Amino acid sequence: MRLKELIEKGQIVVPGIYDCISSRAVELTGFQACFLSDTGVSYSWCGVPALGLVNAEEMLWFVSRITDYVDLPVVVSAGHGYDGTGSAVYRTVKRMAKAGAAAVLIDDGGSCHGSERTGSQEVVSQTAWKNKILAAKMAAEGTDCLVIALSMAKDI
Repeated sequence: MRLKELIEKGQIVVPGIYDCISSRAVELTGFQACFLSDTGVSYSWCGVPALGLVNAEEMLWFVSRITDYVDLPVVVSAGHGYDGTGSAVYRTVKRMAKAGAAAVLIDDGGSCHGSERTGSQEVVSQTAWKNKILAAKMAAEGTDCLVIALSMAKDI
């Protein structure tokens, strides 16, 4: 079932995954979707949180591998879009959708480096944030891939 159809039926639980075996475990235990984050991948590959060690190419590889082996919708965190510009967000979402992502989460962060250590994250201006989301929506047009906008701003 497509992610949009699951959401229309009501709230769903989307457990975090970090590789093919964790995605299979989520599938075999009956969940309806799964969530792939760069933080999970970074912990799995590097043993540390997402400090910029996992790039877009590596995340795309993970998405492609996981969607080849599970029938669950995979929600993918693309953070700030792998450089934060509208063009980078567009390219990231376009490629994630092509790789099989059911949804791509884009946040309003300016940079992810160090946010896990400090507990805070710098956010981009509202104009830049709007441009990132518009770019993501344009990239997802004509696909089944949804865009999830996550804001970390305290004054929305």
